[in-house]
Amino acid sequence: MTRAPYPGPDMDRWVRRVIKHHPLVLDINIGRSFRHEFRIPLVGSAFGRLKTLKLGGVCLDHSFAERLNSGCPVLEDLGLDYCRNEFDAIRSDTLKNLVVHTCSSNVAGVLIIRAPCLASLSLHFPYYYYRNGLLLAAGNSLARASISTVGHVTERGQAILLRSLFNVTSLELDGFSAMAFLDKALDKFPIYDNLRTLSLNWCFLSERDVHKFKALGTFLQKSPNLEKLTLKDFWYSEGTEREVQTMDVPRLKAVRPVVGPIEFPMLENLRILVLDKCDLRDNFRILRHFLRSSPNLEKLTVRCCELPKGSVGRKGKAKKTYFQSRGLVRFQCRKLKSTEIIHKKGGKVKELVSFLLDISERTPMNSILLTQV
Repeated sequence: MTRAPYPGPDMDRWVRRVIKHHPLVLDINIGRSFRHEFRIPLVGSAFGRLKTLKLGGVCLDHSFAERLNSGCPVLEDLGLDYCRNEFDAIRSDTLKNLVVHTCSSNVAGVLIIRAPCLASLSLHFPYYYYRNGLLLAAGNSLARASISTVGHVTERGQAILLRSLFNVTSLELDGFSAMAFLDKALDKFPIYDNLRTLSLNWCFLSERDVHKFKALGTFLQKSPNLEKLTLKDFWYSEGTEREVQTMDVPRLKAVRPVVGPIEFPMLENLRILVLDKCDLRDNFRILRHFLRSSPNLEKLTVRCCELPKGSVGRKGKAKKTYFQSRGLVRFQCRKLKSTEIIHKKGGKVKELVSFLLDISERTPMNSILLTQV
């Protein structure tokens, strides 16, 4: 492995000297200065053995895309971090793992990736670069994908990107809009038959919870073999999407549901459900949806979520809410074995514990564990 030092007057000479030794791994990271322009040598044999290339804080000109495939014939791992990309495509017949994080570009509104052997993809779109997202041609080998847009890719761009990830077994999405899942071309979306693990972080931002729940239900309907689902920062907000994106999570305020019950698909294969920093103050609405629709659920984790304060009766006991009472007969998760409630010191979890105890007859094997962090 070869790693370049911080840029200095001898930087170019040092890199050229390293390349002459035909490295297997080359890692050049000079921070976020973009002061060094890196070029793959014209001599193809210089990178003939290179399998891993990691570049950080460098400027990559338009020729980078052309030379990547022809000049790196056995490249398997490529990582670009805080680079300035003056190209619009990444093409490689051998690439297996690709990471592109917080790279800027003044020449492209969309990033094109053509890598038929790609197995793992991690993308973080910064600010307003690559506003139209990604055009991906990865064949059937792509198994794992982690995509973060943080609201900077257009809804249409997000929808196109989602369609290209149909073959993955593990998918992590961050910052995707509810309307991206409700795009007009929704009927053309593929079924995610291979998807087993799904993590949705800070997704489904919407002024109306009807959009939020409908988008979630729609995507789950297209993931019939899902085994593990993680929802993180699933919030109800009073502001617009743009206002919400500038707010800290603790500042968001819950709102009353504006629609009736949303029909969730039956999740026959779901075994593990994680609710992380979600808003459950509307009588555990999202939790109740899953308890009703996941007959084979085995493990439930509720981590640092916002919970109802609870109402207290005359004798000091928590009252059972209308929504809880109405939903008990519909719960089907009889195979639930383990529920972990992770809460901060001083967190009020009595209402959640009471809710879970109320359905204990329908989950006879379930054990409840409280963990303080």
